Amino acid sequence: MLLFWAKNTNIGRNMTSTIVHQPENLPATIRFLGHRDSVFLFLALTSAFTILLLVFGNPTALFNYIDQRNSMSPLGVAAICFAIGFILLTFSRFLLLLFHRRRMLQHATYYIWLIIELLFCTSIITLTLWAISGGGTLRLTPLVTMVAIGYLVLQIIPYIISFLIFQLGEAKTELLHTQQLLEKQSAIATPAADRVFNFFNKAGHLALSTKSSNVLYLEAADNYVNIHYINDDTEATLLLFNSMKSLETHFADTPLVRCHRGFMVNVDNVHLIRKESQGLVLELNHTSRTIPVSKNYADLITDHFASLTHPDPISD
Repeated sequence: MLLFWAKNTNIGRNMTSTIVHQPENLPATIRFLGHRDSVFLFLALTSAFTILLLVFGNPTALFNYIDQRNSMSPLGVAAICFAIGFILLTFSRFLLLLFHRRRMLQHATYYIWLIIELLFCTSIITLTLWAISGGGTLRLTPLVTMVAIGYLVLQIIPYIISFLIFQLGEAKTELLHTQQLLEKQSAIATPAADRVFNFFNKAGHLALSTKSSNVLYLEAADNYVNIHYINDDTEATLLLFNSMKSLETHFADTPLVRCHRGFMVNVDNVHLIRKESQGLVLELNHTSRTIPVSKNYADLITDHFASLTHPDPISD
């Protein structure tokens, strides 16, 4: 499993003219949960620790709270319950992974998911244990508590190990991308008229590096910012874990200018300013999207373009 994980990391992939490292834009826990190989590694470690607990632990302690009424051995009943718990955990994590791919996870969503998963799996395991044991009398509260604690304990060490391996792989990948970026930038002299825009997330990790002429506009999206840029002659989007206010400060005195509460625009790619009933709108190269200009930023935008305008000489 570790070899499988190592082969499927981004290490060694070729760099393009526009350097993108999409996973670095999100918080570490969300990147970890949304990475398929991390889920595989976590489940593999959990299954290994489950087997170790069955062999070297004392799973039959569960029967201190339940009256077994059939001939099946307590160890066999415990093994079946552990297997059912692992199946439920596997199903839940793949469902979570699918949900993350369709709609990006937030921390609150993840914590709610884990609580529901714990309650559901604990309930199913307890009912299974009671049913397989012959439906005898049971002390429900201590039994449920013990099952829930055991369910959590089995995940703690696999979580820690798989997360550390994931972080190590990301660190190696980031180092390689940074080295390649520095080599590329040192080998190619960038003209002042087409500088390089570097976008960093809140953690200070480089997420996107591209020529300024490739950047079209930025769009706010809650705690994230969508960067719209040109890659291979087509419009692409990168979700960056950062704020518009921070990016506005970072790109001060550059062609990337704030024009609206939810937008920043690269004025070098603006080919038309149009007056509409709602106010000014901007038309950009390479995209059909029009960008609004709010009243608070209208003077800033018009002054910027006015400073670039050279009046024709007046002839007699």
